[in-house]
Amino acid sequence: MPATTRATPRASRRAARAARDRTARGADAPPRVPGTLDAVQVDLASLRGDLGRGAGDLRRHLARLLRDARRDVAKTSTLVVRDLGRLQRDLVLAAGVRAGGAAVRRTAARATARRPV
Repeated sequence: MPATTRATPRASRRAARAARDRTARGADAPPRVPGTLDAVQVDLASLRGDLGRGAGDLRRHLARLLRDARRDVAKTSTLVVRDLGRLQRDLVLAAGVRAGGAAVRRTAARATARRPV
């Protein structure tokens, strides 16, 4: 059986820094998508005059697809934010139980009162 190796403190710090950087880059993703959709909307509007008479149906179809994509992005980002909030809450709760050791066990209240002795 091979011996297990532990990461050096420097490697651990490097991995933690890389994870933070990935998280920071991922936080920018939701604002980038609507920005891209805005750019597509501008390009579609600029094509309006260049397209021939028969391309009106294509332009309307693309506008509908763009509108649906914008709605779907808004819904998905709302769901992702909600799910991340739940995940963060669950992680905090799980870490609290683990950090505190065994969970506190509560005893049930007695069904009958004790008689004074």
